[in-house]
Amino acid sequence: MEKLILASNSPRRKELLGVLGVPFDVVVPGCDESYPADTEPLSVPAAIARRKAEAVLGCVSAGSVVIAADTMVHFRGRLLGKPRDETEARGFISMLQGNVHDVVTGVAVSRGRRCDVVSVVTKVEFRSMDEADIEWNLSRGEWKDAAGAYKIQGAAACFVERIEGSYSNVVGLPISVVYDMLKKQGFDFR
Repeated sequence: MEKLILASNSPRRKELLGVLGVPFDVVVPGCDESYPADTEPLSVPAAIARRKAEAVLGCVSAGSVVIAADTMVHFRGRLLGKPRDETEARGFISMLQGNVHDVVTGVAVSRGRRCDVVSVVTKVEFRSMDEADIEWNLSRGEWKDAAGAYKIQGAAACFVERIEGSYSNVVGLPISVVYDMLKKQGFDFR
C-alpha cells in the first residue's frame, strides 16, 4: 500500500484527513512561507502549499503521496495569515466583523514528479460584533495559530452568519477536494 504523508502538524488537518480512514504519517515541512508583496493574493496559499509538498517529498520514501495545504483569509485585497500577537488578532477580527471575507486554502498533492495544486475559496460572513464580543472571542485564545485570527469550529461560530462553500476548507483542509485529488492520482484507499 502507498504511504500517505500529511505535510502539516495542524491538529485540525490531522483530524480532517483522518475521515478518509487511511493511515498516514505526519512530516512537518521546514520551508520558507514568505511571498513577494506583489504576488496575486489568491495565488499565495497554493504557491506555499506546493512549496511545503516539495519540501516533504524530498524527505520521504519513493512512492509516498504527500498532501500539503496553506490557508489564509482574503479581505479587501489583503491577506490575513496567522496574527503575530493579540493586538494584531484584535485588528483582524475588528476588520472582519460585519463583513464577508474569503477563506482560501491552497492544496498540493504530490506523488513522484507529479504535483497537483488547487485553490479552494469559501465565503464567510461574520455578523456585527461589539467590543465585548471581540474581547470575549479573543479571551478564548483561539486566535493563536489561526488564519484571520479565528477558528470557525470554536467560539467564532457564534458570529458566523453564513458560509458559502466548503466548511472543512475554513477549518483548514477541504477534504472533499483532497479526496478527489487523491482519486485522480490513482491513490488506493483500501
